[in-house]
Amino acid sequence: MAEENAYNTEIPKATAVAEAEASGEVKNWVASNAAVTLTDSAIIDSDLRGGSDATLSLKLKNISPKMTSKPVRLVITNVENVTVETKEMLINNLAGNTTTENKDLVFKINRDVTSGKTVSITGKIITPGGKYKAERIETFTAIAKTAVNPLLAPQELTYDSTPKVKGLTKYKIHRFDVAISPAVETLTEGYTIQMMPTDHADLVEMKTKTSQTTGKLSYGSTKTISFSYVFKKAARDKVIPMEIKYLFKGQVMRSQIIELRPR
Repeated sequence: MAEENAYNTEIPKATAVAEAEASGEVKNWVASNAAVTLTDSAIIDSDLRGGSDATLSLKLKNISPKMTSKPVRLVITNVENVTVETKEMLINNLAGNTTTENKDLVFKINRDVTSGKTVSITGKIITPGGKYKAERIETFTAIAKTAVNPLLAPQELTYDSTPKVKGLTKYKIHRFDVAISPAVETLTEGYTIQMMPTDHADLVEMKTKTSQTTGKLSYGSTKTISFSYVFKKAARDKVIPMEIKYLFKGQVMRSQIIELRPR
């Protein structure tokens, strides 16, 4: 019984001594060697939507006063609804006693991803180890939800590239139709379509508003926006470039320029 009591008394003492020694070793090592840990990971961008670029943000904290002398390795192991071309990269020169946000990894959200879908990147951060391990590995998964995807369906513009300026008695009013269809999902706010000359604007009189909205567009539906204009007599045999812009919430999604040579 006495032997058992002695054993029970000495074990905690020995454990405490071992822990104190280990803690001292760690403190001594950290004081003279960089020690990096991952504190946060996130997917960031102004608009996380299908087809757009996004960035992986990694916050790396160096708890040592020493700058890293060996690189920290970033390895991507799995992705969802995104395309990452660079699966591995090195992160160098992390200052001591500092948290550094690394945003070197830029990737693309898959083109046909609709709103409300999960995009994620899973990976690991590999840092140089200490006395007992050659390296340390920390894993992470960064997750985000996508915004609405305003991708336009492919379209072909049909128009007369050599329109007549004048009929028998009057200047001709020309009509230009633009058919718009969302490619992947319903758009409650729709698009804004703009059409205007980029040169010789003084030779073109627009008869309709140069900026028009489609209103709500359901997936699979098509809306036609019509523009009309008249050419002045001096426009004959000149090349008139007309730009058509397709905007969603003020952002240009597509831009096309057609060239008209009135006759």
